[in-house]
Amino acid sequence: MQPEAKKLRNTAWYPSAGKDFRPLLYLSPSYDRITGPNAPAPVDHYLFTDYWPWSEQPQFLAPGVIFNDRRTRIEVTRVEELRPMRLPVHPDLVYRPNHHHLTNRVFNLNMQIWSDDQQARSARVTYAFAENTAMANDLIRKRVNITHLINVCYGSGFGGSSIHEDWLLHAAAALNTSTFISDRPLPSQVPSYCTHESARALELYPCIPREVALDLDEIHSCRWGDHRTHWYQTTNLNRF
Repeated sequence: MQPEAKKLRNTAWYPSAGKDFRPLLYLSPSYDRITGPNAPAPVDHYLFTDYWPWSEQPQFLAPGVIFNDRRTRIEVTRVEELRPMRLPVHPDLVYRPNHHHLTNRVFNLNMQIWSDDQQARSARVTYAFAENTAMANDLIRKRVNITHLINVCYGSGFGGSSIHEDWLLHAAAALNTSTFISDRPLPSQVPSYCTHESARALELYPCIPREVALDLDEIHSCRWGDHRTHWYQTTNLNRF
């Protein structure tokens, strides 16, 4: 994460984002009229991560239209490569531990969004080709606040990740996340959620807490591609 991101008020992180840019629509100020009085705070900055892109050169790394249908158009207007990261890709956590040529490279994407349902607007996405648990550990260590965390289709469905996404709730507690978006329903109280399937991540990355206590209040639900998402307002009961 670049140093300037720490100064931004509201940052949304989308692990295993792939080429899904729906957060630019669903977390826009114009979407508030759909989510109602409990709408999450508007997002100032988007952080997307994915350690293994499924193409040699993703379309969104060059200026141009990346999505266009009868109602919505999303365009990349500028691409800037930033200083690379040096995060590990541990073989215990992924199916493809060998580095892709984009691994640890980071890009700022200036985006323009037009939609029949929303006002035209611009957005900034920082896209880091980094492994998710290593990124979480780095963000927590640097005391970066992630106000919105998106857990949708983790591991790309095909599965770049070999662990369960349960650890994301543990990371959310340490990142002071206030809005958690999930593609599955979650219990209203989470005393500790990490299962044996993702415990290895906590062993490797000690900044991700082993025990958490969260209250989750569902404030919205909507379709997200082929998934039904559940939006939770989180209350952090931990004191790290």
